[in-house]
Amino acid sequence: MTSPLATATEVVPADRLRGRVRVPSDKSVSHRALIANALAGGPADVTVRAPGFDVHSTAQCLRGLGVEVVGTASGFHVE
Repeated sequence: MTSPLATATEVVPADRLRGRVRVPSDKSVSHRALIANALAGGPADVTVRAPGFDVHSTAQCLRGLGVEVVGTASGFHVE
């Protein structure tokens, strides 16, 4: 049975998206920010307030996949 709220929507990729997003600090957000920016394919700075071993591990995994992730004083730079 199909929901009456279900509709088909086509999402067209934007040519370019720029901006800054500020979200409450949370380790899971740090992981998601690194992964999302790696998938975005453009340069991004990810500020991490308290990077634990697991966040550094996520960065290392992305490096293993060929993503340029550089540690900075405030977090990471992703290319």
